Amino acid sequence: MILTTILLMWSITGILTTQHTYHIARHNEDSQSFVFVSE
Repeated sequence: MILTTILLMWSITGILTTQHTYHIARHNEDSQSFVFVSE
């Protein structure tokens, strides 16, 4: 439940900050990690 909420928030934030989030998300794609949210 909490993880789903975090993913939803991340998706909305990603839409608002596409360029920045997209760049960081691609950088952490190999590790399959969502830690970039706090970075």
